[in-house]
Amino acid sequence: MSAAMSGEQEVRDFLKAQGMEEYTSALIYNGFYMSVDSLREATYEELLDCNVKPLHAKLILSSLQQSAHSAPLSEEEQERQRLASFLSMIGCAGSEEALVAGGGAGGGGEPL
Repeated sequence: MSAAMSGEQEVRDFLKAQGMEEYTSALIYNGFYMSVDSLREATYEELLDCNVKPLHAKLILSSLQQSAHSAPLSEEEQERQRLASFLSMIGCAGSEEALVAGGGAGGGGEPL
């Protein structure tokens, strides 16, 4: 596999893990983000120019920033991280435990 293809796959995998696969083509082909490293250099405005919704742009940038400083996360940890990031952005930081315990996430109070 060429370096460009592995970089594209890296972007695809990252977006899939974030639940934002719908932006794959726009970011790779319109934004020319051919690797997660190049995507990490994107600005909020550049993501908006690629037709990424404002909240999704913030989530992508937040996830990229966090992934640069941490080891790979399990699927459950990624889901919990996305939930915490979203709740923080809407002014409800620290509410994820109550939301999960109350059955508001993860289906009936089950772990994410």
